[in-house]
Amino acid sequence: MGKYKTALAAIVGAAIVGGFVIHLSLDRRVQDVIEETRTEALEVSPGAELVGEMDFYAPAPDGVQSFFRLLPAADMVSWNERLVLATGGGLLIYKDGVRLHLSSLNGLPGTEVTCLATWLDQLLVGTTDGLAILDEKTVRSYRFADAKANHISCLLSTDSGVLIGTQGGGLLHYDGSSIGYHPALRDARELMVSALSFRDDGFAVGTWRSGVFFIDDSSIVGGVRGQGLIDPVTALLETDSNLLIGSPVALQALKADGGLSVIMPDVNVSSMLLGDGAIWIAAGSDGVITLDGEDMTFSPARDEIMNVRSVGGEVYALGVGGVSRVTEEGLEPLPEYVSSQDQELVDNHLTSLAAAPPDKLWIGTFEKGVQTIESFGDGGEAFLEPDFGAVNRVVPNVADGKIYVATNRGALVYSSGVLIDAVTREDGLIGEAVFDVLPLAGGEVAYATNKGVTIQGAGGFRSLYAFHGLVNNHVYCLAEFQGKIAAGTLGGLSFIEDDRVIKSYTMDDSPLRHNWINALVASPETLYVGSFGGGVVALTGEMEWLDLSGPMDKANVNPHALLLEADRLYAGVFGQGLYSLNLESGKWSACRGPLPSRNVTGLARWTGVGGRESLAIATDAGLIMAGPGYVE
Repeated sequence: MGKYKTALAAIVGAAIVGGFVIHLSLDRRVQDVIEETRTEALEVSPGAELVGEMDFYAPAPDGVQSFFRLLPAADMVSWNERLVLATGGGLLIYKDGVRLHLSSLNGLPGTEVTCLATWLDQLLVGTTDGLAILDEKTVRSYRFADAKANHISCLLSTDSGVLIGTQGGGLLHYDGSSIGYHPALRDARELMVSALSFRDDGFAVGTWRSGVFFIDDSSIVGGVRGQGLIDPVTALLETDSNLLIGSPVALQALKADGGLSVIMPDVNVSSMLLGDGAIWIAAGSDGVITLDGEDMTFSPARDEIMNVRSVGGEVYALGVGGVSRVTEEGLEPLPEYVSSQDQELVDNHLTSLAAAPPDKLWIGTFEKGVQTIESFGDGGEAFLEPDFGAVNRVVPNVADGKIYVATNRGALVYSSGVLIDAVTREDGLIGEAVFDVLPLAGGEVAYATNKGVTIQGAGGFRSLYAFHGLVNNHVYCLAEFQGKIAAGTLGGLSFIEDDRVIKSYTMDDSPLRHNWINALVASPETLYVGSFGGGVVALTGEMEWLDLSGPMDKANVNPHALLLEADRLYAGVFGQGLYSLNLESGKWSACRGPLPSRNVTGLARWTGVGGRESLAIATDAGLIMAGPGYVE
């Protein structure tokens, strides 16, 4: 508590403390920030497009099963006698003891909900993939022409509408009929807005790296940037004598005379709340700090606290572990809203999928290891090995039943759900990070690493890299094709045979539209090559290229997000969802059904114990399983 001794005097007594005072001239307008963020666009609208309209209680599409982690809890409001909770796995709406779960399958533009606001009788829902506006009858979803505006970071209701902060698309405004740029910051269309607060007769706008703007209805009236201000600004709160400015490393106070002081060092401030003379601060791993008169109270939490909100006369703390009520005795967990036991996934940010007969689907996550699902949700396990949390791919070996898990620290090997080996650089891999594993027909195993290709055989490990002719050392994907190892790299495509690089292709000597190859899948006759920026191309066994041009020409195919079936090729795309290629007609089609996110990261065809065949689709916001025809 000692490091915060001066905070109360600064906040309650309006004194400047600690000897660290910086006088800022509010006459220096922040036009330099506008100049830095000015774009070439001439439009006065962000290009809001209505991408969906559904009934408020519309169910998910028939035949679709979803899996989400309903944490963290990010925001909470009261709306039309309902309690509404924003989570990483959708929107939870509570009324009369009933909980309604809405995700992108029920009309939201994205499943990860970041912030909420009410205006008149409407509920505005910010997600990482657009904005939803709900009334008693409909859910309307909007996305913007500028993709950076689709990540909604914060919302603030005003008399004239709702301010909408975006993570890279500027400050927007909704007036009840349309969505446009706020007139005060119309030219700062790449601004990363991170916090909003009322201030005097206007508003304060906190940003990720451009300081704080003070605006009125239509213009900038002042601001703070540099000269002691700590970026990024993560929270703002106006008190009688200060503008409190939070960041990940400190709480600062700006006085009316322009004095800026650090009043709480070494504290991660993500949200602040003022009410009844008290101030509540969401302080990350430190829990909640309450300032009431001259008293300071610390309420520790098991998990990180991200937000504090007042609803129905109560103060709630929201975060990684769910919802807690802030009381005089500390934080009272409220598992009836959402809890760690009320989860279907260990993490919503998924990286890969693999079907392992007869009844398991293996799921790789961004930082929580792997988990399995059995019989369409019945049972399953989670595996998280220390230092091996970031999974790049899961690969089953049909020949011996082993499961290989490629991670940033090496490869894990499982058999019958038990970890039996960990293959690392110390064992013989040429690189520490493993992006793909390829069990070869002859019994050896190839590893794609950040420094080349390593092959493990009976005689140990042997490696190839640029010195041996590999087109680039960063190898992201592997496939066995026509008796050769195809290696997709950052610099093109190489073929390996008998421990020699026999041929390489780049944009200079092939139809490749980008050299960054990160997805390969092969049939006996054709190798399909996915790149980040060049869509998909194909190569025959006679080393002749096939034209697969279409809407995928410049698409960013995600790592390993290719799935080949008898007459279909599926491709998961960064920011564009899921595409399907009819191999007979050569025509591409986009998935028309809703997805948890438009960033599709993994695909697998899986038939569970019940005999129900589904296409499993992993995204960075959860998992769905869809029946035949969902994509075509």
